[in-house]
Amino acid sequence: MAEHRFTLYAAGYAARDEAELDFDIVKRLFSGGAIAIFDATLFDTNPAGGTRIVNTLAGLFYPPCLRRDPAAEADDSESARLWHGLSDDDLNTLSKLFAQGKAWLVVIADAPLRQVLKDPLRTVVGEFEGTLTADDSRWNVGSRPHGMR
Repeated sequence: MAEHRFTLYAAGYAARDEAELDFDIVKRLFSGGAIAIFDATLFDTNPAGGTRIVNTLAGLFYPPCLRRDPAAEADDSESARLWHGLSDDDLNTLSKLFAQGKAWLVVIADAPLRQVLKDPLRTVVGEFEGTLTADDSRWNVGSRPHGMR
């Protein structure tokens, strides 16, 4: 089992419609862009104040992954493995990011996305881009996802 380095991009938005614009860009990349997108999920806040999935490409991310749980990180849970390779500072930054805004986008890609998603018209309340590691087989590395060439 070999590990591979991936780019994790996460952003918090003041409004869901702004997050949806970035999700649409990521979705086009997922369908055949120059950057391989392995997964992306758009979250927002539901009327009860909880977090819900609005749209997802591969379904890896789910609302609990947006909250840092140091107790869960100590075990070998899915949530702990998801953030493998990120420093404590990175995890704290992500935790703060997910406490801001009304909607969030989380993306796993094979290259940085910050410049691709940079649009002065959107209101990003926070942004993070870092590197994480994961088992190659989990992400189907070696072949681009979903028939991408």
